[in-house]
Amino acid sequence: GVTFSPGPLSLLRLGVAVICLGTAVAIRREQLPGRREIVGVLVCGVSWFGVYNVALNAGEQRVDAGTAAMIVYIGPVLIALLAGWLLGEGFPKLLLLGCAVSFAGVVVIAVATSDGFHFGRGVLLCLLAAVTYAIGVVAQKPVLARRSSLSITFAACAVGLVLCAPFGPQLVDELEVAPADAIAWSIYLGVVPTAIAFTTWAYALSR
Repeated sequence: GVTFSPGPLSLLRLGVAVICLGTAVAIRREQLPGRREIVGVLVCGVSWFGVYNVALNAGEQRVDAGTAAMIVYIGPVLIALLAGWLLGEGFPKLLLLGCAVSFAGVVVIAVATSDGFHFGRGVLLCLLAAVTYAIGVVAQKPVLARRSSLSITFAACAVGLVLCAPFGPQLVDELEVAPADAIAWSIYLGVVPTAIAFTTWAYALSR
């Protein structure tokens, strides 16, 4: 986040992930999403893979990691509420209790690591990330019933990549002066927390 701007970093991360996921899709000969899944994939790709990544990167440049984690963790609570309403999953008491306990844990960590909560642009960007994260997951859930987690993750990631494509020229400029370790960690972000983690997330969500 020090070397790369929010948009270029998102583009690089998603580009690496698309290469990894696309290779896996080709090797496994996965069936790509069709017309019935296109709306869900587009909503998921734009909100979660696109807007979420850029907003989170921008927010984390303005607030410390503890504060960012606390704000973004509103996302799972929103997911539970939206799923109960839009997907008909209901509002079990244990689910709501679990949301409260887990969020309380994040607050404790945030208080211990934060340098002070200051309401500003960084907080708003992290809130935007939380909301788009929730929208993306709720949109992803129904389409996973008809296509594999790998296929859906690849397609959504590709949508996010297209959304971030305008940052391409800026990314080229920043790559020319970026140190090797920053490029390496950006590639890591694309392989592990994006390609692998988002696919395993979708696999678990489908079940």
